[in-house]
Amino acid sequence: MAPDAIENLAYLAEASPAALGALTYVAFETRQLYDELKPAGEKFQPLAVTSLVAAEEDVRPAGGPEALQHSSGQVFDIDYTGLPPGELECLRFVLNDLGWDGYLGFVEEGKDNLHIGCSPSSREFFARVFQEAVGIQTVEGGGR
Repeated sequence: MAPDAIENLAYLAEASPAALGALTYVAFETRQLYDELKPAGEKFQPLAVTSLVAAEEDVRPAGGPEALQHSSGQVFDIDYTGLPPGELECLRFVLNDLGWDGYLGFVEEGKDNLHIGCSPSSREFFARVFQEAVGIQTVEGGGR
């Protein structure tokens, strides 16, 4: 998704705050780890989100449970084809760490694509991450 394309606003509006928070968290932590490691000769590449939300009738013919989950607004896909090796290592480390702790799950979907979704028990946490990222005050008084 091109970040400056106006047509992408519809996708963002349909995605759950938890999915957007999980994406924000994964991207932030991947960048932080990458900056700490400073892989020689590599340039950081933004994560390419290839799928966020899709209408159920659009994904049903394609089949597969992962595709159908996109109609929920709770999952997203990242294409890692263009990532340099050091950044891909950082992304996989972040995903594995979050997965081992039960915050999210991910599966390989096709070639060079990761299908990612936060666990139901962590949706509130990731929704707060999203709210803080966009500067929305939370009920508890957190946020910016």
